[in-house]
Amino acid sequence: MTKFKIGAFIIPIRFNQCDNYYNKYLDFAVELENAGFDEVYIGEHLTDPREDIRSNIVFASALLSRTKRIKVGLAALPLVHYNIPHLIKILEDLYLLSTKRLMIGISPGALKTDLDYLGIESNKRMPLFNSKVQEFFSLKSKSRFLSEIDPKDIFTTVLAAYPAALKNAASYEMSFISSNFTNRDWLSIHGECYRSGISKELIQNSIRSFSDFWSIGWNLVPNYRNYSDISKNTIANSNKYIADKLSSAGKCEIMYGKKYNESSQDLGKNNLSNKDFIYTDIDTVISSTKRLNSNRSIIINIYDCLTDNSYCKAIFDLPNHF
Repeated sequence: MTKFKIGAFIIPIRFNQCDNYYNKYLDFAVELENAGFDEVYIGEHLTDPREDIRSNIVFASALLSRTKRIKVGLAALPLVHYNIPHLIKILEDLYLLSTKRLMIGISPGALKTDLDYLGIESNKRMPLFNSKVQEFFSLKSKSRFLSEIDPKDIFTTVLAAYPAALKNAASYEMSFISSNFTNRDWLSIHGECYRSGISKELIQNSIRSFSDFWSIGWNLVPNYRNYSDISKNTIANSNKYIADKLSSAGKCEIMYGKKYNESSQDLGKNNLSNKDFIYTDIDTVISSTKRLNSNRSIIINIYDCLTDNSYCKAIFDLPNHF
């Protein structure tokens, strides 16, 4: 029987007012360790008006200093934003602070507004990212500390329906995480894209080598009926917010999938039973992950419902089911 690791993804899509939200999320992340979670992943955006972690390195530093066991992932570092030699030195310090619990995610970044803020032309994003990936792995291999990291603890995050870049991720033997906001219809294609880049040495290990590199994010809201109306509205608004962002970028199929053409309004609380987007049943998530042949981690998206005791209790109880 597959024993999944259980992780949580944190970057608050905030709809609720809280003067001390940053520390509230930090306290919540510490409690994830106490509850038995194996991993926590931290996002970052510079300019999103609702997603308020600007530096996952800063957040991870605080979290690592308050925990002893849980692994902490930077999900992910948009390499085009960084001077790579400087980043490597910062990550060396973070790795030492982590006592080998650090996981490093890399990506080209998601927001055009972040690029605009930094003065980077959007049409140069991918060529710049590809060159910085090469520089990152070259300097990582020479680092006294980062060279110790398990290759699977270097990962990339995937949102696109047809992520061709996964072939390159496989060539570096990175692991990968399929986004919780990617429609479930696309997930098998994620696996195929990654597998196309696996080296002959790994292919010899067949399916197991491939599946051990793959984690899947899920919008799981267990015991949903017990949540407050504020929490239910927050979940609905969060889903709609992401759907609208993707639609405005001409990428609505990422969430809507191959079979559906809903408006973003349908991705809220009135559509919570939609098996292709959001889940209330833990066993369904586990069985779906097994069916997709992903063996690494199940990663649960955390919504901005931390003042709701019913929501927090349901999340903290999840490790008991894995």
